[in-house]
Amino acid sequence: MKFETIFYLVIAAIFIIIGILIFRGNTDLIHDYHQKNVKDFDGYGEGMGKGIISIGVFFLIGAVVTLAVKGESGTIAGIVVALSGFVLSLIYILKVQKKYNGGLF
Repeated sequence: MKFETIFYLVIAAIFIIIGILIFRGNTDLIHDYHQKNVKDFDGYGEGMGKGIISIGVFFLIGAVVTLAVKGESGTIAGIVVALSGFVLSLIYILKVQKKYNGGLF
């Protein structure tokens, strides 16, 4: 198994576990200043959890792509998938942050 695949799997597991914890309501994992104006902690936790879980899912997909595509192109394709998913998930997280907190801080 390629180093990149193992790296993606570890990163995916970390993000998915943290995302599930936040989704279930453990918003203490998010820094206090990101929550200072939040009134609906259930909605905030669900939204942030979904965004963080999606980061993990995209890294998981990146790991599958690196295994499925042989050679250097698999590594590049995995990086593209993981980073594209990270950016899309980050945009979603920023929208959730703005919706529930009124801004980034």
